[in-house]
Amino acid sequence: MVEAERLQYHRFHQSKFCSHQLQGLHECLIQGETQAARTEKRVILPSSFVGGPRYMYNNCKDAFAICRYASYPSYFITITCNPDWTEIKDCVTDYSLKPSDRPDIISRVFKIKLDALLKDLKDGSIFGKPKGIVYTVEFQKRCLPHCHILLFVQPAEKPRSSDDIDHHISTDIPDEHTQPKLYSLVKKFMTSAIKYLFKYVHKGNDRVTASFFRSHDSADSAITVDEIQNYYDCRYISACEASWRLFGFEIQFKEPNVICLPFHLPNEQNVLYEDHQLIENVIEAAVSKDSMFIGWFKANKDFDLARTLTYTEMWCTKL
Repeated sequence: MVEAERLQYHRFHQSKFCSHQLQGLHECLIQGETQAARTEKRVILPSSFVGGPRYMYNNCKDAFAICRYASYPSYFITITCNPDWTEIKDCVTDYSLKPSDRPDIISRVFKIKLDALLKDLKDGSIFGKPKGIVYTVEFQKRCLPHCHILLFVQPAEKPRSSDDIDHHISTDIPDEHTQPKLYSLVKKFMTSAIKYLFKYVHKGNDRVTASFFRSHDSADSAITVDEIQNYYDCRYISACEASWRLFGFEIQFKEPNVICLPFHLPNEQNVLYEDHQLIENVIEAAVSKDSMFIGWFKANKDFDLARTLTYTEMWCTKL
């Protein structure tokens, strides 16, 4: 319900999400258009909406930027919630409940475990001091959250041989006498892993219900791309995901931070406006305000130091 209300907010505030290239607005004005509302027909789901396609796309590009800065990730780590964790069982056993009855507890405990793992990764006690971290939280159909983590370590600490990898990863069963705790964990959970493996292989076909409908009356009618409806159609939200989102927990994390630096050809910078504005006023406001890219060129003209910096270095250095 909360997500539906957020989507409704974006649907009823579409006037604030209009954008166009400056050159395109000039062409609309030449063709006789005066109202900005007539320049396009599209229902936008902005990148600020958590979980939307634009949100995911931008985060993917940010992750690529971290990869460019920190080189290829050294480790891909997955942590999945275990409903048999003591912290979860202690909260539900006394009330004769199953872990699946309390998705709020599952989400809170998983967040605590995830934060503890990230703390260990950041202090360098496991794989060495990281240069960057990217993670995304997802939710299984059986309602358990899990997290995929990309760890970028310092160049001197990257694994370079099979011995380096064996130092962190082992497929051997721990010794019952020298490592009793690890042995008991493997013994407890690996019999169930075998059962899960065969059940997963023979789980049967995926099922989906589909329907056909007529989207518009004629071939000549204008088609409005509704990004909100496209996102909403067939959207499945589990109880754990709903709890996670209601608690305000992040579904993605990046470190270091990434700043998007736009670039464009002359007069092709992207212009934001509201649909009630006149195109002439939108163009006038856009011309009077420099984009970040144009600001870099002007800084190169006015400051000696700026001419020694790249576009990226400019916004990370104080002149």
